[in-house]
Amino acid sequence: MDILWHVLYRIGYIVVTITCGIAGLIFGVALLVGAFWCLSFIFRDYIAAFRRWTSPPEGYERHVIWSSGGVSEPTHVYHFYDRQGRLLYVGITNDLKRRWAQHEADKPWWHLVARKESVQYPTREEAERVEEHQIRTHRPMFNRAMNGWLSPRG
Repeated sequence: MDILWHVLYRIGYIVVTITCGIAGLIFGVALLVGAFWCLSFIFRDYIAAFRRWTSPPEGYERHVIWSSGGVSEPTHVYHFYDRQGRLLYVGITNDLKRRWAQHEADKPWWHLVARKESVQYPTREEAERVEEHQIRTHRPMFNRAMNGWLSPRG
């Protein structure tokens, strides 16, 4: 009988330990969620501005490879930023490494580039629409075409 009580005691101890561990984990997760929720209210204007600045026009999805017309050659819209986060250039290509190497070789402003980003679109037409929208909206410092302050090439 003593052994039975000893086994039941140990089982109860294990159950209580596991229950407390789970409760502590739930409490910790709830605490983190609450902290992020509070911070989101504090920084909501900054977050909204960042989303407007970095998002493609409405109706476009990031990193899509398939389109309704089938498989298309993916085309990238890329952005170059300086150390202060200012947008320097928006471009379009289907070969990022080749295009970025071309910029590095022939652009006098290349030394200002501190950050490079790209978004892939399923068709070139969609990428061209996004590129034009972002150039007209954000007016990057070194874009000539569609920028409004310098006439397009050709």
